[in-house]
Amino acid sequence: MNYKTFITVLFSVVALIVTATFLKFQSSRPAASESVRASEKSKRSTIRASRVAPTLKEHNLHLTFRFRKVDADPVDFSSDDQLLAMAGGSYGGTRYPGGTNGFVQIFKLANGELIHTLYGHTDVVYSAIFSPDRKVLASGSRDKTLRLWDVKTGKLQYVLAGHKADVIALAFSSDGKLLASGSRDNTIRLWNVKTGKMHRLLGRHKRSVYSVAFSQDGTMLASGSWDGALKLWNLNTGKLLWTQVETNPLYQIAFSKDAKSILDVLQNSTVHVRQTRTGQLQKALADRYGWSGLDQANFSSDGRFLARLASVPLLLGGGTVKAEVQVTDTQNSQVIARLIESNGELGSPVLSHNGKLLAVGVANSTQNAVNVYAVDRDSRSSP
Repeated sequence: MNYKTFITVLFSVVALIVTATFLKFQSSRPAASESVRASEKSKRSTIRASRVAPTLKEHNLHLTFRFRKVDADPVDFSSDDQLLAMAGGSYGGTRYPGGTNGFVQIFKLANGELIHTLYGHTDVVYSAIFSPDRKVLASGSRDKTLRLWDVKTGKLQYVLAGHKADVIALAFSSDGKLLASGSRDNTIRLWNVKTGKMHRLLGRHKRSVYSVAFSQDGTMLASGSWDGALKLWNLNTGKLLWTQVETNPLYQIAFSKDAKSILDVLQNSTVHVRQTRTGQLQKALADRYGWSGLDQANFSSDGRFLARLASVPLLLGGGTVKAEVQVTDTQNSQVIARLIESNGELGSPVLSHNGKLLAVGVANSTQNAVNVYAVDRDSRSSP
């Protein structure tokens, strides 16, 4: 073969490789007609894409709370999904009435009406949850205290003191009689809601306790920590039943509806499902989008759905980062909805108890708001 023939053959081979690569790329993209059809649906419809999880758009928007500056994140829906609590505050100087730096706000989801703004914490409020009967709201703060509020009147009922550092995690028992708290002092404490007194110092982790969860029958409490340990406690005896140590810090935990399984989500975005009785790993839910780490995560109350927030580097854009929230059905590891913000920030995502609503803070050049989106739980992303 002479030199000219060799060059011709070489260029032909290269052309074939480039053509094959281009066709493969084109075949992996959603067809243009799919995007057109999605945009032509009515505003009450839900986006269903055949190749990727549905992206939440304007017609999924249920309600928007707009602020000049968002100092609060959504933290909990009431059990009937009629109320939304937001919590926050200032890390700087005193900014709120009564010399306080933290607050909780309660809104009606039907019309966005602000019912109460609860002042009293002397520092930023990290967590707030409604009792199962919606009569009491508990809040935990950087000021090391918990507070119990009457939801109807907005009046303070009790200040619960005992933790030696920030109160991060809160959970009510299903009957609303006990409140569990987790703190950066590494301890888990139980409180009597009726009296405001500490019921028991249940135990401790090696690092901050980020999540606590009661079983439905109220006999067990699970706790998860930044030390990677998942612990299960017997509430009748106060004894530790078992400990499973994960390979990464643990963000959130939840019991399945039948309490036969405990779900946890780790900082590296892995989700584990464990047998409640033994702690044995039953399955791990794959991260289908290649996230290397999480910023925030929250389960629905029955552990069925999980909302995760991560900052994901963009392949194009010179190192820019997009914020993305995914809602996953933990029963089949399917991502059922995505919210992407390429030009701003997203706050901690919170799911309603039935998994049909998603509240998340959005901050970009056009808005500072907390948006509440309707989520179609029957949507599916393809494998």
